Order: sequence, then C-alpha cells, then structure tokens
Amino acid sequence: AGVLLATCTLPALASDTPEAAVRDFNAAISARDLTAAGTHLAPGAVQFTLRPAHAGMAASAPQGLSLALATHWKQVGSLLFSVTSRYQRTPTITDARIDGDLATVWARIDTETLERNATQPRRERFAELYLLVRQEGDWRIAGVADNRGANRAA
Repeated sequence: AGVLLATCTLPALASDTPEAAVRDFNAAISARDLTAAGTHLAPGAVQFTLRPAHAGMAASAPQGLSLALATHWKQVGSLLFSVTSRYQRTPTITDARIDGDLATVWARIDTETLERNATQPRRERFAELYLLVRQEGDWRIAGVADNRGANRAA
C-alpha cells in the first residue's frame, strides 16, 4: 500500500476544513494506513526537512531541503511501523488561516511511540506547519515543516 502512495494519485477523502485535513491525515498515520494518509495530500506535496528529526540521523538524513511528502512517509512508515507496536500522533490545532484556496495550519503534535518489547512508551512534542490548498472543494496538504530537533540545532 505504501508504494501506491508514492506512485499514483488517490481520490481524496473529504476534508471540508484545513483543520479536518490535518486531523484526518494524522489519524491515518496513527492507524498505520499510509494509503488513507495519502488521500489527504495534494499532488506534489512536499516535506520540508529543516534538520534531522532525531539525534544521530544526520548521516542518513535525505540531502536537500525538501522531499516528496508521500516518499517521506513511505520511508518513515516502513521503518517506524516495523519497530513499533504503537505510534500515536495527536494534533492540537493552535492556529489556522484561510485566504481563498490557500490555508495554513499550525499544530502541536504529541506522539506516543511504543517500541516492540518495550514496557513504557516514548513521548515527544513538536510543532508542525501545514500548507494546504483547496482542490475540487476539499482541502489537501501541499507542504509540511516541523521544528523537530530544534533544541539540538547549533
């Protein structure tokens, strides 16, 4: 299913507000359903990687500032879902703005990750900025940037 996410255009699930698109996308990731997550992406959606998300990732981080968002989640999901028994993303919308067919949504993301054979989950909190576009009446995610790893930045 993850390969389809990166190689074809899927029909979008209805997201009548930018906030709903962000919530639904994160719910699909939490459900480990990359196909459903992909239905909330605009064609050509981009992940802006400002810095590695985790300590020790610098050597393996993709080169360049951006990567196709579907490809990003295909790579992250294949690793993350293989080593965890649970990954929960809970977005709290902190700001949303709409101007015509363009919107931005700021969200605080709380994650809870339970690695296989672990007894206690790891919790993280970071911010994500979503750029959305309204296409055919539905809001789709066109770009995402986050502040993960900002506390480690020099």
